[in-house]
Amino acid sequence: MKTLADFTPEIKAKIPEYQARALEGVSDGGRYRRFSLEKAKACVDWNYKYIGNQPPKWIFAAENPFETQLMYNWIKNQLETNPELMERDTYEGALLPPKEEMSKFKEYNNYYIFTMNVYSDCYYTWYEFIRKEFDLPLSINDDFQECFRLQRESGIFNIICNEVFAVVSKYPTQIHWSNQNLLHNLEGAAIEWQHSTPHTQFECYYVNGRNLPKSIFEAIKSNTYTMSDFSQEDNEEVKSTAIMLMQELYGDNYVVDFLGNSLTQVDTYVDKKSEDLLEGTTKGQNIGVYTLYRGQIMGEEVAYVRCYCPSTDRMFFLGVEPIHTNAKDAIASLYRIPQKLKKHIKYIQRQGERFSTVFTPKGKGELSKLSPEDLADMTSITGDEYFAKMRYEY
Repeated sequence: MKTLADFTPEIKAKIPEYQARALEGVSDGGRYRRFSLEKAKACVDWNYKYIGNQPPKWIFAAENPFETQLMYNWIKNQLETNPELMERDTYEGALLPPKEEMSKFKEYNNYYIFTMNVYSDCYYTWYEFIRKEFDLPLSINDDFQECFRLQRESGIFNIICNEVFAVVSKYPTQIHWSNQNLLHNLEGAAIEWQHSTPHTQFECYYVNGRNLPKSIFEAIKSNTYTMSDFSQEDNEEVKSTAIMLMQELYGDNYVVDFLGNSLTQVDTYVDKKSEDLLEGTTKGQNIGVYTLYRGQIMGEEVAYVRCYCPSTDRMFFLGVEPIHTNAKDAIASLYRIPQKLKKHIKYIQRQGERFSTVFTPKGKGELSKLSPEDLADMTSITGDEYFAKMRYEY
């Protein structure tokens, strides 16, 4: 039997082969076209029997995950409302709620069986890589191989099930990726799904791996997206993705003009990074440059900090409170931490709008003692404190 000491370059070189097998048919619609309800039933039945349960009475197939949720909720409601349906050999009735009643059946159900969903291939493939390349003699292997085969042949993207019935979703018909292997499409949906009715379409729009609502995507594409729309959006992730789409479609000058009509540049702060902190970035001149803009939109005071992604050099704008008069404090205000831990920050790391904090040993001890009230008592730090603690951004 091999050990980690035998993890040679030759074995590492085989990883792409396994990855290719796991992804085969996912992005080009191959798995969608190969979907078989009969094979899906065989997969579901095997999993139920393996844990000692009776297989579900009925298996239903949906075209996308949104339909899966609606279908599961609707059929469950029908069975509860009409118990006599349980006595029949076949399910008779609509599989989806009427259009006018759809809003009543949008309760979300978790996909809780990891052996029958899109992530299964990840588990299976890494298992097979380790088992085969390290020659591991495992007693569960025969069952595992059978489970893997049934899942791959079934074409099940994900599943919601109970003791009586199961609803499975098919795979998408097309997935679009960027050169960095991020979900990305500037022409339309990044993940394309089929649908049974016009009212059960599942819209998945992404720009460089970040989700954007269809309405905003289409408004930007048609040049009908306004600064008023932008300012009324509460989600900062959506805002920065909207800016990213504008950049991709029309360039940086368009973004500056879009914001410039309503905002005035107030201050710029430059945080020059040392060379060792620039590894893995574009090493561009915009890294560490923060510019504060303020202005009025529909009578409301607003402020944004313009900064750049170190790994892509893309511009993005982050909303801040309009009380700030300098870019340094404005960008630091986005970092929030429980008041009781403020003195125990060892260093900070930042990825876009997300921060991670490494605490001192004393701070780690204090963290474990915080009450829910302590955790809710958040505060910010000054720009000087922020940049003194900032280790790197990415």
